[in-house]
Amino acid sequence: MDLGIYNKQNIIKRDKSEIEILLESLNKTKRRTKPQPVQQATLFAPAARSGDAVTFELSQQAKNEMLDSYIDETLSKGEPLEGVTKEEFNYYHYRKTGNLYYGEELEREYRNAVEGYNNVAAARRWRYDPNYKIPLQICDSDEVIADREAAIEKYKTGAELEPWEKNVMFAFRNGDEYIETIGNARHQREQNIIQSALSNALSDNGISLDPDETITFSVWNNDVSVSGSKDEAKNQKIEQLLSKIEINGKSDVFGARLSSYYYFEHNDELLEGGMPLSQLKQAEYFLRSEGDENDSLFDLSIDENGNIKGLPKRLDEFIKEKAVGGFNDPVESEDLQERNAVFRARTMRDAFISAINTINNGEYEKYRNMKCYLTYKNGVLECK
Repeated sequence: MDLGIYNKQNIIKRDKSEIEILLESLNKTKRRTKPQPVQQATLFAPAARSGDAVTFELSQQAKNEMLDSYIDETLSKGEPLEGVTKEEFNYYHYRKTGNLYYGEELEREYRNAVEGYNNVAAARRWRYDPNYKIPLQICDSDEVIADREAAIEKYKTGAELEPWEKNVMFAFRNGDEYIETIGNARHQREQNIIQSALSNALSDNGISLDPDETITFSVWNNDVSVSGSKDEAKNQKIEQLLSKIEINGKSDVFGARLSSYYYFEHNDELLEGGMPLSQLKQAEYFLRSEGDENDSLFDLSIDENGNIKGLPKRLDEFIKEKAVGGFNDPVESEDLQERNAVFRARTMRDAFISAINTINNGEYEKYRNMKCYLTYKNGVLECK
């Protein structure tokens, strides 16, 4: 049997084991007349020498890595964190993120870790404390998911939520999931709110629709034209009714609500119109709400100094007084009302200038024909 030993005729070579290499190194150290300094290693550092003996202890880096590994594993399992001080936990967080916790945030995060995320989720504290900050680490827990989905379904119906339901409804760990889920929920909520308001308005005014009757809304800004009913008088009656429908105590916004609902599903059309379409709608709204029925965007022009001519006196004075600087320029005043007035005046000025340019470029009809079309049948509102 070949044992890998020496004999006079043959030399059988083999690699030395790690233990043999270490022993040889230690024997050489013992034969030295002067102690040699030991360079600190990544994981081990010299602690003390006594005669020929050398002892080692873990370096701080190694200790941190072991602590981090324990905290990572414990938190990922949702188990209570044990034997870790608040300071150690905070510096663990710093090593992971480059940031430290401070004040109440540190107290809260450390308390959650010590309690254990599984226990935190099971306690469902958000149900009785609307100011409770749901830890990001439990947003995917069964408890949060169940309460979140229930709150979202309630929200979709148009009902008002309890404070704690609003709290848990927005508790998502994934940002993309949050944007998609809440965006769709808001769209469905808006659909139910509009359907309910329209159904109640029709009923209150004695207007009934046949089961197979489809009403079509053609919307541009706040203007809504109605067609579809074989009875033209009914179409006209519904059209007149729309400006009086109240949603959340506000009337004359039905056309805007329909447009907003429509563009959620047809965002490509909104992008196609871009700022010219948006500012044309703004200019028409401002002129109508601040002027009178005889005022028209076609009566406006821009003089050689860039001033808008043809505006109603009240609008003209407001813009000249308040619309100072570019739209995004800061407003020096500390008065909130004054800052809002400046931004509103700038919005008006830019909208009217854009609308005038649109008319001068011969594109008014192009943008005026970018309408939203929706249908209403059997109490259900849909986009065409």
